[in-house]
Amino acid sequence: AASDAPEVVADKELRGTLVLESEPPGASIWLEGELRKEATPATLDNLPIDRELDVKLTMEGFESHREKITLVAGAADAPVGETKTVKVELKRGSVTVALEIEPAPQQVWVDGKPWTGDPKSIVGLSADEEHKIAVASSGYVAKTFTFKAKRGDTLTFRHAFVKQGPEVRSD
Repeated sequence: AASDAPEVVADKELRGTLVLESEPPGASIWLEGELRKEATPATLDNLPIDRELDVKLTMEGFESHREKITLVAGAADAPVGETKTVKVELKRGSVTVALEIEPAPQQVWVDGKPWTGDPKSIVGLSADEEHKIAVASSGYVAKTFTFKAKRGDTLTFRHAFVKQGPEVRSD
């Protein structure tokens, strides 16, 4: 069993490289569910070989791209594992949400960010991912819609704001 030990150590040291490119550039990179600091185009070094890696590229207004990638060991005498290049053309987001809110909301947030477009029509959301839309108006109770939609879907959310009750004071 002792003769196997150096091989195991050598396998652990062998690492691969992943080169990620997207059109348009600037996509966020998620590796194994963790957001990386790099954006495309990027070279990720020191990755494990012979193990499936979950890679996701995201960009606001575009569909997410997800792919499973396995880097393999190079030739028997190679000092490093494989370098694999992945080029992705991101597709425009295809989900649209129509908001029918009374009274009209003063603020709309999409996935935690203020929405600066038409407050009645949110376009370009990615399919097959959970999204949250929050609406608020002064003097009313805020409302959040959480949903997942398929490519090309148009969803409509209707809501009548409820007035906030008077604040209870304890003097």
